[in-house]
Amino acid sequence: MRLNKFVFLNLTILLLLGCAEKKPSPTQESGPTTPENMPSKVESDGSIVSVNNNLTSIAEQTRNKDISCWVGMIDSKIPVRLCYQRFEEVLVGEIWYPNSKDPSSIPIIGEITNENYVELREFNNKGMITGHIAGIPLEKEFNPEWFNPANQRMRMMKLTPLDTFVQIYTIDAEVKSLKGTYHYAFGPKGYSGDLEVLNAAESKVEVRMLSTTGDLAGYNIAELPQASGKLNKNIAKIKYPYNEACEITIYFFKQFARVKEDNCNGEFGHNATLQGIYFKTTK
Repeated sequence: MRLNKFVFLNLTILLLLGCAEKKPSPTQESGPTTPENMPSKVESDGSIVSVNNNLTSIAEQTRNKDISCWVGMIDSKIPVRLCYQRFEEVLVGEIWYPNSKDPSSIPIIGEITNENYVELREFNNKGMITGHIAGIPLEKEFNPEWFNPANQRMRMMKLTPLDTFVQIYTIDAEVKSLKGTYHYAFGPKGYSGDLEVLNAAESKVEVRMLSTTGDLAGYNIAELPQASGKLNKNIAKIKYPYNEACEITIYFFKQFARVKEDNCNGEFGHNATLQGIYFKTTK
């Protein structure tokens, strides 16, 4: 009887060990982490986004996110890489200068005008526009002009499509985050503008604005004194106090505001305008 129990116990142990040896490890099952099997999540619009720093392949992004990425040179001397995402008429992205003292990315904000003409502005954290890029991107090349507002120098860019991993950008702003100051300046002597959001609630916003044409154009002024308007999600509509036919529309986004005018001809100084893209500088 004791021998039978010993044999039975040994057989049981051997069976358990055999099962353990047949079971593959998690690493063997899943294989190495690659862009194809990287952990991901599905967004509300159905797009797939990697959970690793929100990165995914450009092929996947362009199906759902309308992202363009380019690589090339400025004046055949300065390496540059550019990525931006389209949100209807608005463009948001980043630009890199790999050989600069600080190769980290610079925010890019812009818009599309007639016939796919692209205008992009490089912003530093004070709202200064350090570069202006303008041109029409084609399928296999993008050769825009790059303008430095600080020294008024124009250079040519030669870019080709870049197939890489890029950021998926988000630009939605919450109402509670709209308060603060927004600014832009085309160099120390160019056009500049200031927008201050004094209060913002679910259906009402209170702002004031001042823009000038700068030293190069004679410092003419466009001003909106403190005024209130209706706020619908991220869009504010404000009547100009001295002419209600003149309406100022402000589109608020996470890092900036885009301002447009309607029926405001003759209300401001010569060539002065409140229109523009204002970078958020303070909360």
